[in-house]
Amino acid sequence: MNSSTERAFLRAREILRKEGALTSAECNELEELFDEVSGTQFMALTQDPEHSRALREYDRHTRRPAMPIIITMVVLLIFSIAMGIYVSLRN
Repeated sequence: MNSSTERAFLRAREILRKEGALTSAECNELEELFDEVSGTQFMALTQDPEHSRALREYDRHTRRPAMPIIITMVVLLIFSIAMGIYVSLRN
């Protein structure tokens, strides 16, 4: 294990064990740190029960940018279905 991987692991563990809510900056840092750690270290970080609250917050943070896209797709789907029904009833 090299020292940068070990530092990334320790910093990620420190962030995940922090009391209170994670900030956006910490979530962004976690994303970078997860890329740097080894697969075994990643599994250790994500499987630790002490980290479950912080990982839920991190997950919520990563999903947030996708919500407007998902909402737009659902609205367009509903609009498409409504237009299909309208056209089929008109004929």
